[in-house]
Amino acid sequence: MLQTRPWGVGVPIFAAVLVGACFIVRGPRVAPIPKSTFWLGIAVLPMAALFAWRDADGLRVLNGLLLFLTVGLVALRASVGAVYATSLSDLLLKGPMQWFTMLSEGSAVPIADVKWSAFKEKSHARRYAAVGRGLALAFAPVVLFIVLLANADAVFEKVVSPSFSLDPEIAMDNLFVGLLIMVLSAGLLRKLFLYIKKPPVTHRPLRAPSAALKLGITEIETVLIALNAVVGLFVAIQFRYLFGGANLVQGTTGLTYAEYARRGFFELLTVVAISVPILVAMNGLLHRERRMDQRIFRCTAGLFIVQLFIVAASAIERMRLYVDFFSLSPLRLYALAGMAFLVGVLALFLGTTLRGRPDRFAFCSLTWLATVVIGLNVLNPDAVIAKYNLQDRPGQRVDVALLASLSSDATPVLIEGMDHLSDEDELRLRHSLNNDHQRNRSWTSMTLSYADAMSKWNERVALKN
Repeated sequence: MLQTRPWGVGVPIFAAVLVGACFIVRGPRVAPIPKSTFWLGIAVLPMAALFAWRDADGLRVLNGLLLFLTVGLVALRASVGAVYATSLSDLLLKGPMQWFTMLSEGSAVPIADVKWSAFKEKSHARRYAAVGRGLALAFAPVVLFIVLLANADAVFEKVVSPSFSLDPEIAMDNLFVGLLIMVLSAGLLRKLFLYIKKPPVTHRPLRAPSAALKLGITEIETVLIALNAVVGLFVAIQFRYLFGGANLVQGTTGLTYAEYARRGFFELLTVVAISVPILVAMNGLLHRERRMDQRIFRCTAGLFIVQLFIVAASAIERMRLYVDFFSLSPLRLYALAGMAFLVGVLALFLGTTLRGRPDRFAFCSLTWLATVVIGLNVLNPDAVIAKYNLQDRPGQRVDVALLASLSSDATPVLIEGMDHLSDEDELRLRHSLNNDHQRNRSWTSMTLSYADAMSKWNERVALKN
């Protein structure tokens, strides 16, 4: 299910089999998994189903990241605490490290868990061994007979030849992927069901940093006040140029309005992205000697976040200007989605950490990430890009190379808008789509978008003919 790329319907099928294995292993002799961890494990199924929906490579990366973080968190919190009490270190460090732990746990199964001596004593073990010896003895004559019969009959050769057309590179790749997935799956099941020694607790308090790593309110406020001042000045300058018009930008910076808009967006996106870990670190390092210290921190951090919201709004406006001048591309759309995610994380920081519930921040951020990723799958970025560039920019030059690079998610929109292109651009786009849909794809790599694109493209080809 996972050996053919790109990943498609094989991912949710494999996930369903693995979750089903968990239900089979679960029983009265196994200690129960915490309910919140159990439901998070069930949530893996709709996350895996996203691979069978859309065909864009960018969405596959985001869907894979979401699945990677969620499975790591399930493995981490299998026996301790509720998932909503997850810390940032759990989500970003300990959870991903569980994948390496699963490799070691899975490798230990045949060594530490299988009782080979007991297996040999059972009567059916001798029958299995006899069958294995018989298969080993039959291997050579069976291969010889197949070769001889294939040389004797062309039809028989056509039937059996795919089974013997072995590409060493593909075989080694399949062997490696198969072993890797097998060991990871065994390691996950082992962590979930073999090493639960004590009843799960409902909440695990966050471990406070050492007193040696703590900073007083003076140091923390100095940092935040300085950042507030810098960001405030940055916002003021950015607004001056953003709303000053093209002449002010050209005369002051020497850049065109479009170049300035593009450069400004990514600068502001970087500011917001860097600010999130800074706020988290400042909150963790603050030594709260008095209640007033917490109030002061909340005020200055809240002001900083409000200014970052303005920075984000300015960045989004800049990207809108840049897209109007040029076109919408996957990078620009995903960058906007990244900004939306960061704004949501900042809002969650306000609603959890600054309200005295820092233990909720990490899990809420993971939930927001899932919301953004699922929202992008529902939005269908490639289709939005194709529609915007073909239909929403009348009179503007169409970047056919960009349209041709889009995935099958955009094919129905491209087919509808193809007649609006010039004859030369339509021929180039049609040639690219025809090449894309002539490639054979394994059924495990199929997606709903790809199947729909194939159907609509074949209908168009039939009508043209």
